[in-house]
Amino acid sequence: MGDYNNMGFLVLALVGFMLLSKANGAIHYYDFVLQETNFTRVCSTKSILTVNGTLPGPTITVNRGDTAFVNVHNQGYYGLTVHWHGVKNPRNPWSDGPENITQCPIQPGTNFTYEVIFSNEEGTLWWHAHSDWTRATVHGAIVILPAAGTTYPFATPDAQETVILGSWFKGDVMEIIEEALAKGGDPNVSDAFTINGQPGDLYSCSNETTYRWMVDYGKTYLLRVINAVMNEEQFFAIANHTLTVVAQDASYIKPITTTYIMITPGQTMDILVTANQPPSQYYMASHSFMDGTNVAHHNGTTSAIVQYNGNYSTPSITPLPTLPAEANITAADNFTKQVRALASEEHPIDVPLEIHSRIFIAIAINERICANSSCEGPDNNALSASLNNISFVIPSVDVLQAYYRGNNNGVYSSNFPDNPPNPYNYTGNVTSSTIYSDFGTRVRMIEYGEGVEIIFQGTNIIAAENHPMHLHGFSFYLVGTGHGNFDNTTSPKTYNLVDPPEVNTIGVPKNGWATIRFKADNPGVWFVHCHLERHTSWGMDTVLIVGNGNTTETSIRPPPAYMPPCSKGNNNGVYSSNFPDNPPNPHNYTGDVTSSTIYSDFGTRVRMIEYGEGVEIIFQGTNIITPENHPMHLHGFSFYLVGTGYGNFDNTTSPKTYNLVDPPEVNTIGVPKNGRVTIRFKAVNPGVWFVHCHLERHTNWGMDTVLIVWNGNTTETSIRPPPAHMPPCSKS
Repeated sequence: MGDYNNMGFLVLALVGFMLLSKANGAIHYYDFVLQETNFTRVCSTKSILTVNGTLPGPTITVNRGDTAFVNVHNQGYYGLTVHWHGVKNPRNPWSDGPENITQCPIQPGTNFTYEVIFSNEEGTLWWHAHSDWTRATVHGAIVILPAAGTTYPFATPDAQETVILGSWFKGDVMEIIEEALAKGGDPNVSDAFTINGQPGDLYSCSNETTYRWMVDYGKTYLLRVINAVMNEEQFFAIANHTLTVVAQDASYIKPITTTYIMITPGQTMDILVTANQPPSQYYMASHSFMDGTNVAHHNGTTSAIVQYNGNYSTPSITPLPTLPAEANITAADNFTKQVRALASEEHPIDVPLEIHSRIFIAIAINERICANSSCEGPDNNALSASLNNISFVIPSVDVLQAYYRGNNNGVYSSNFPDNPPNPYNYTGNVTSSTIYSDFGTRVRMIEYGEGVEIIFQGTNIIAAENHPMHLHGFSFYLVGTGHGNFDNTTSPKTYNLVDPPEVNTIGVPKNGWATIRFKADNPGVWFVHCHLERHTSWGMDTVLIVGNGNTTETSIRPPPAYMPPCSKGNNNGVYSSNFPDNPPNPHNYTGDVTSSTIYSDFGTRVRMIEYGEGVEIIFQGTNIITPENHPMHLHGFSFYLVGTGYGNFDNTTSPKTYNLVDPPEVNTIGVPKNGRVTIRFKAVNPGVWFVHCHLERHTNWGMDTVLIVWNGNTTETSIRPPPAHMPPCSKS
């Protein structure tokens, strides 16, 4: 009967497919509804895009090794995607999320389910929109607890708290970046920083909504801090309290005892805080670390209150922490240089010692020439940014599908340079370099299993500053960092190959360098970019494509049955390709159905299927309103009736009853009253094929859907051209 990877479950009355999958850990389900919601901050009200109506959005909580299915319903005004920052998603770039890199946007009125596969991450990560600047309000925490039967490498804390540092803009964030890109100047800076969505007492109109963290004297808390700020690194501290940093980017580190942290956009830190001060109220606070000269940034301070439970007099003055000055590079270095991997027997590291691909990447701010000197950037040109003098151009269709299907068609070129095309004195006098970058969608191909070393080199072109560089699909080891130009002879001698931190985002020092290493053991298409949003928008990005290994287990997984389309083509809204793989609200199909809804949604929703796939569909009868036998017919195929029975389909026991020896090959089958049948077929007939109940009243009422089988790779496996005449759909 062949291999059947595409397995479906159809419930009659509320019709849906269900793909059966395996996971090592527990499986979790989340629904994210993107919608516009009014929020008031810093004396003004505006509509912002939110998930489930909250800012920040909901927290995803899993254990190490679990899987989460997140169904994103876009009820907003424009398309977007969601990225699971720091989650490796092994072999599954389809759910990584960056727009037009691994998928096209989820259009308004549609939905897409991400399969988020957790592997060895443990600690705190986060999720955020990955389309233009929508992550300003579309983001939330990911809490990854130790695997079942294990615990933390420190005493279990009494409780936990999550703090998300964010940015608040009075203007519409999409309009801000679109206007800046159109005019070529710097985008407007934010109007406030926030802690868990609130600016805090130091901003106007904000003291009544300041976030409060309630603590009990003597207890130790695990504080999970996430920097979701758009364009600034941050200092963070709690007045009169010591911080013990125990993890960064969901990987344990040797404990660091400190009074403050420096955290870049994209980074996360797990911190132990003991409530050991006299019961009272204390501020936690955060402001920017900005080492760039004349770089536009927000210079306010966000605050929240650590409030002890108990009876005491409210202090007349709530103490503020002493944060390092904004431009204190020494303070930032003193913190970051302490970060080292725990590197214990329970939490080992595996730094690649043999390097097969070494890439030297110069990071720069550039100019794009404007006609008639009509732009608002330097020299009346437009601001841009680059890696190795290439400003990345986001394509109109996603790189992953172009690569996977082998039909690049000019979507990208695989000639991203391993070195800057014209080496120069990167951190010194840069007058001999060019301030003008090339533009293109240029990617770097990497063989599966290679040891990779990337040296990020900051430059002094236009505006030198710290750059938080993030790599999707991997955690990597930060083996070295320093100020000035990287030296091929002396700099590698300073590498830490014993206990370098394993992270996913690192700050490249202003006019300095940072070296990372990782093993290319995750096949896929992976975005590399600066996590300062204005730099990403200007082109400080590229893509690494890690090829497949020699086995199925070392190759990219097949795509899910549905991916958001990159364009509607000639569809023009005729149909949407998001027919669900499961009933939206599972229930006891053949028993008490009072928990289900008798009201169905309406739409022309179809199911896309890859050519050549083995398909299994489970038709499940239900007890809603009028149960009876349903004769189901599939056009374009004969199929095998491999199983039938009464009651609800059971994922464990029902398949054991399948007849895979001599099942009948038919085109219409009766689904028993309050029962189920399973059919199988191979999708070797490309085309658009109707599926419906052959009781005509049921067909008329909508017990139908459509399967669209894609073309294969040859003329013989593709839909034939249409005949010279087809009956017109209308006279117009």
